[in-house]
Amino acid sequence: MAVKRILLAEDDRDLRGVYKRILATAGVEIEEAVDGLEALAKMKAGGYDLVLLDIMLLKKDGLEILEELAKDKPVKPNKAIVAVTNLSSDPIMDQVLRLGAKECLNKSGMSPEKLIELVNKY
Repeated sequence: MAVKRILLAEDDRDLRGVYKRILATAGVEIEEAVDGLEALAKMKAGGYDLVLLDIMLLKKDGLEILEELAKDKPVKPNKAIVAVTNLSSDPIMDQVLRLGAKECLNKSGMSPEKLIELVNKY
């Protein structure tokens, strides 16, 4: 069975480190994107089993990334994009889902168990 490829698009270094430590226990291959431009470039190349996409990224936010991907499809499809945010705006969450994310989750509810559950789900 192939190792799952995950893109972690998160600009907060500490939070990215926490997510990486948790995901490492799931035996997945983790790539990072530290800002929106890097995330967009990696997502356009595609081929990820799961993309954890922060909505409030530096240089280009998650909504802009999803809008660009809707217009210009990735080279290889990304199987699932899950948006993570501290925003609690229903219109933003609705827009994220309309643009192709499978889920939109609040970072405050992102327990280690939930993160591993996402990997197993997608």
